[in-house]
Amino acid sequence: MLVKIFKSWLLLALFTSSLSQAFSISLLQALDATTRLKLYDNQQWQALLHLKNNIPQITDPKFLLSHANFSVEAEMRKTIELAYTYPSIVVCRFPARLLFLSQYLKLPNIDFSDNSKCPEFKKYKDFVPFNEMDLVFASEVLSSASSMMGHSFLKVGGVNSRFNKVSHSISFFTEFNTFNPFKLIYEGVFGG
Repeated sequence: MLVKIFKSWLLLALFTSSLSQAFSISLLQALDATTRLKLYDNQQWQALLHLKNNIPQITDPKFLLSHANFSVEAEMRKTIELAYTYPSIVVCRFPARLLFLSQYLKLPNIDFSDNSKCPEFKKYKDFVPFNEMDLVFASEVLSSASSMMGHSFLKVGGVNSRFNKVSHSISFFTEFNTFNPFKLIYEGVFGG
């Protein structure tokens, strides 16, 4: 009887050990791939981090996992580590980061449709549907440099969880760092 219990315990220990090794290898492979591919240099990743001149505009430790020693690479590594250790936290806190990373890396199976673990995200999706999208252009004002090219915004909408048709807008604004009209036109048309 004692031998049987020992064998069961040994089998469980070996299984757990091999499972954790397989888990570590996958995590290490994902981290290695980010370094090899230099995914952290991707403009889309940097936009998700809200950087301006490589400086994060959101410095809240709840948003930046590497806030103590920030770099785009460290933030990506910490996001991947969190995805492997606590996938439901990443789905709730950083769904866009996770979608970006899953385009390039084979991450653990994560169910984006299960909103029960993310009550705030579920509430947002229920009240801000994204079934339709329109690009709205309002006329330009030639006397204002920021609106010479016109104003545009995205109008998104659909039927919310209360069966009401709703619309919301997503808008972008110009920030000036110069009053040189030629530079403004160039940056507005070509430079972003």
